[in-house]
Amino acid sequence: MDTSGSSILGRLASSDVDVRRLALTEQEELLEVASYRDLLPLLDDEDATVRKLTIQLLEELGDSRALPDLLKAAADPDPDVASVATTAIREFRTTESTATLLSGVTNPEPKIRAAAILALRGIKDPRAQI
Repeated sequence: MDTSGSSILGRLASSDVDVRRLALTEQEELLEVASYRDLLPLLDDEDATVRKLTIQLLEELGDSRALPDLLKAAADPDPDVASVATTAIREFRTTESTATLLSGVTNPEPKIRAAAILALRGIKDPRAQI
């Protein structure tokens, strides 16, 4: 298997969902060659697994420029994707991320509520004391 940076980035753009999924599981290699900009288009992928894996990579990258897109992903129609995004935004500790976490506490979906409550733990913002 070709493990060059251009090859893995090409697999992220594949029309085959299984190829995209597999490429996203090669986390160590992706973290070496991909920027947050390479990953952002995958947040709009039709496949929920691709979106979840992308969010996890963006969280690992920790680039604050991805935060607006992660905040949008916290409202994903798929509850699994939204809960992973809710968990991911806790790392950024901004006013916007705290506000999104606080709104997640009242979300009707249990996975999102649980992710928001857990993410608010340890945040020093007084609004996060629920």
